[in-house]
Amino acid sequence: MKKLHACTAAVVVGAFTWIAQANAEPVSAVEISNISAFNPPFSAVVGWEFVANSDITVTSLGMWDEFEDGFNNDAPEVGLWTLNGDLLASTIVTSNDELIDGFRYSDISDVKLTGDTHYVVAGVFREVVANTNPNSFAFDADISNVYPTDVMWLDSRGANSDTLIFPTDFNNFDGFFGANFRFVDEPTTCLLIITGLLGLGMTTTQRRAKLIKQ
Repeated sequence: MKKLHACTAAVVVGAFTWIAQANAEPVSAVEISNISAFNPPFSAVVGWEFVANSDITVTSLGMWDEFEDGFNNDAPEVGLWTLNGDLLASTIVTSNDELIDGFRYSDISDVKLTGDTHYVVAGVFREVVANTNPNSFAFDADISNVYPTDVMWLDSRGANSDTLIFPTDFNNFDGFFGANFRFVDEPTTCLLIITGLLGLGMTTTQRRAKLIKQ
């Protein structure tokens, strides 16, 4: 009987350890390649719409750094919205923020996104200042969904503005790219499955114990 309980406890600990390890490391929503750079003669909010295919938690927002040497103009602001335009989070990305695969990321307070729901992420590119090297859009890049079962890129979004606003334009900004985010999986589904299996295992253990007593 004691051995059975010890075995069940070990399974519980192992299961929760596996969940923690599987979801502890944030990953980028998308990666881009074959990039053409575009130096904008105007200010704009550039981003994209996506669908969260499962429950996820966004941990940081980022912006593309063309030469991976920091931002030459103002540090860009990046935001995350619902499809209705409700701002969920925003942050300013600086040249000192962590660089990962061409994007610099600034941590935010965790934001939980619901599976099978559409959202928008975007950042501000400001007009070139005289005698400075501009921050560039990534233009006509190949976009790779890193974990399409969790996040899927849908369409470009943009707005003519030098401040962070919800981008509603689909047409004029097609192919432009800048903002990104990092996320972790929500372990709810895995947890429910494992909890069910553990419950079944404990029931079986109890039945065996009763048979032994008889």
